[in-house]
Order: sequence, then C-alpha cells, then structure tokens
Amino acid sequence: CRGENYKINTNLIPKDKEDKLLEILTPWLQNAKYVKTNAVGEVFASKISRDLIRDIANNFPNIKFELITNGIQCTQENIEKLGLTGKISMMTVSLHAHSEKTYNKIVKGGNYKQVIKNIEYLSELKKKGEMDRFELHFTVTSINYMEMLDIIKLCRKIDAKVRFLGLDCSRDLEKLYNEINIQDKKHPEYNKLVKLVHTPEFLNAKDVVIQGHEYFVALEPISFIESLKNKFRK
Repeated sequence: CRGENYKINTNLIPKDKEDKLLEILTPWLQNAKYVKTNAVGEVFASKISRDLIRDIANNFPNIKFELITNGIQCTQENIEKLGLTGKISMMTVSLHAHSEKTYNKIVKGGNYKQVIKNIEYLSELKKKGEMDRFELHFTVTSINYMEMLDIIKLCRKIDAKVRFLGLDCSRDLEKLYNEINIQDKKHPEYNKLVKLVHTPEFLNAKDVVIQGHEYFVALEPISFIESLKNKFRK
C-alpha cells in the first residue's frame, strides 16, 4: 500500500457508459468462469467497481470472483450487499504489517482494527468452504521485516497463505526506496533479515509461504566488516 494519497481519475470511464458496462462485457461474461480484479486501485472503494461486481453476481450466478483489496472496506456487509457470498474464488488482502503500530507507519488513512476484523470474517468464509483461496500479500521492507514470522503465525490461524514480495523502485521515491530496501546488501539491517529468514520458523513455513520463501532463504550474510561499513555509510 502506498503511503501517499492519490486522487482517482473518475473521467477514465465516460459517464454515459457507466451504466452500460455490464452490457458491454456480456459477450465475454457469458462463457466466463471467473472475474478477476487487478491490483490497481481499491475495488471496494470504487462505486463503478462495486456496481459492476453486483451486476455480474446477480446476472451471472455461476461466475466466481478473484479480488484484491487492502481489506479496509471488505466487510461482511459489503460482501453480502454485492452478492458475493459463496462466489469468491480467491480473496487477496494486502497486509504489510502484523502490529497496529507498524501498520500505521505504512498505511496512511488506514484502519487496522477494521482490517483485522474483516480478515477474521474472511477466515470464517474460508473455513466454512464459502471461499476457495485466501491470501495475504506482504511487501518486505526495513519497516516491517521483523513481523514476517508473526504474519506466518497469523496465516496458520486464519487458514491463509502469504506471498512475501520485494519492493518496487519508483523514480520519484528513490530516496525512500534506498532507505527501506532491506534486501539490498548495502542496507545496514540486511544481516538481521538474513538471520530471521534462516530461523526454523521461517525455514519450515513452505506450506504457508507460497511466494518468496526460496528467494529469502537464498540470501547470504555479508561479512562483519562489510556490515560495519554499511552501518556508518551516509
């Protein structure tokens, strides 16, 4: 999740086309088994997205959905309003922290307690067989890496899998990227990350970690001298 606020460009879809989206998509939906949203934007925050999902769920009862969300508005009320009960093939929640303190450092304008409440609800859907797959996405940085093992424990509790993702570099955020990219051997806390991912708790988590396990386990520590150089590097 980005730490900045971005204004949504509502002009991307002409106003006279908003109520015709279902009609436009019907030729593709007639033989579809799944509808998947991408990771650009928040599906539950967009009225256009919500209306379209509800229309598809009502008119194509055999279609299942694969949704990606930050988890804030993924409430039981919204799931039921959109007609998604029993129609979720996979739900992916971007949760880049385990503790509220770390969550608030990463997510501006978020609601940690609501996200956890929603995750618990989604977990019940999964355990009752009303949702096929449940995943958490966790982008590893120097801000949150110490909570990787906690996320693994959480996933075991809620019957979910986790993908540990690397950090993407944006030209506009290069300075911040360098500060928090703990996977870089030049980062002063790099060896601490390596030590963490070689603990038994992480090594034995291949059943839960479905992306990133091999990558992080393959990280090798740097020498003590190099570590000192990184610590005092400006």
